[in-house]
Amino acid sequence: MNDHTSVEPKRQGLSRVWHAFFYSLEGLRAGWLEPAFRQEAILAILILPGAWWLGQSWVEVVLLVGVVVAVLVVELLNTAVEYQCSSQCARRASSV
Repeated sequence: MNDHTSVEPKRQGLSRVWHAFFYSLEGLRAGWLEPAFRQEAILAILILPGAWWLGQSWVEVVLLVGVVVAVLVVELLNTAVEYQCSSQCARRASSV
């Protein structure tokens, strides 16, 4: 059974945005500890200026930047899934 008395009241307005910002920073810090994300982030910093050079229109620039951002997002999602799987496996191993 869930005890709903210990749940924080939901934040609203700027307080919600403020806390979400810091949760996102925590996620990026956790992602930075993953070598694959760190490598892709460094490559993104090096590659992104090429999007403005290669893109002949703003649509092409947006598409090129979007692909690089999508790679970073997918890597963060992959890291989160790996972390959860490792956590579940460790929890099951300790209960056996």
